[in-house]
Amino acid sequence: MSKELKIKISNVIKISGPITIERYMAYCLYDSEYGYYINSNPIGSSGDFITAPEISQMFGEIIGLWIFDGWKKLNNNISMVELGPGKGTLMSDILRVTSKFPEFIDQTKLYSLESNDKLFKEQKKNIKLKLARIEDIDEIPDIPSIIIANEFFDALPIRQFISDDYRWYERLVDINKQEEFFLTTKIISNYDALKIKLPLKGRNSNIYEYSSYQKNIFLALCKKIKKNNGIMLIIDYAKIKDGYGDTLQAMSKHKFTSIFSNPGNDDITSYVNFHSFSEVCKDLDVSYYGPMEMGEFLLKLGINERAQSLIKNNPKLDPDIILKQLHKLIDKEEMGSIFKVIAITSSNIQNIEPFNS
Repeated sequence: MSKELKIKISNVIKISGPITIERYMAYCLYDSEYGYYINSNPIGSSGDFITAPEISQMFGEIIGLWIFDGWKKLNNNISMVELGPGKGTLMSDILRVTSKFPEFIDQTKLYSLESNDKLFKEQKKNIKLKLARIEDIDEIPDIPSIIIANEFFDALPIRQFISDDYRWYERLVDINKQEEFFLTTKIISNYDALKIKLPLKGRNSNIYEYSSYQKNIFLALCKKIKKNNGIMLIIDYAKIKDGYGDTLQAMSKHKFTSIFSNPGNDDITSYVNFHSFSEVCKDLDVSYYGPMEMGEFLLKLGINERAQSLIKNNPKLDPDIILKQLHKLIDKEEMGSIFKVIAITSSNIQNIEPFNS
């Protein structure tokens, strides 16, 4: 599929000129014919990357307990929505814990926001309860919701801008005589037409990243939460101070590669700007908790104790494997500090653990 998509993007550039990184990412990831997330099954040891739920059941079980606590605060029939659930591993592990509470199961409807037909079929196999598919935020029911987004926002397209002597340029994708993609720049001459609020004074030769995709989807989710009462948990690669830094990256078979190596066949991501999310929450008057490093989040919610319980109650399991999985999830040199966690709630909900402890 890479060859066909490369030709498709090349033809667009030949006709209209260089395109934004945002548009290039949108083609690579979400093109209706050849997009990575439309056709691929990228998760797991045989895929391009591995997520926390695939590392250990402990991750999903801890999240499940957190969700159960959130459900008690909502005190109502709810929808539980996962954004881009992959194979359904996280939802399955969440339900392993929460299914012990019949009232929760009776009062909860499950939804998957999923664009990939193959992955939704996998999810239905792995999730034993009835699971409905939605393809747009607007389809989330107008009832109280618990929304889970684990490594969802990092896969949404971004734009990149670079400053030079306090002038801003946008980084664009072009094609050379050898039919190879490369990055170029174009000066921003009309800031009003750009409709993006760039920093007033750009750091010289530093890159600023902005994603209208991330911001608009986050805003739509927050509006749902405000309107209907709800809670959202977001776990992702993240910037927590500002939008500076080049975080654009591609991955294939668990190794980093160029974003131009294999369009449509490689995963392309960037770090999410949690600072911009906090500004949205202020404007909308919904509550923002965090950010907190994932390792700290899991430790405060009892993942160490869960690991010891697994070892004690399952003598056939190799304790070293469980401890290695734990290390991968919480250690600062592994996933523990790279991933950050935030929670968003309607303003009437208080005391969201472990952010208040």
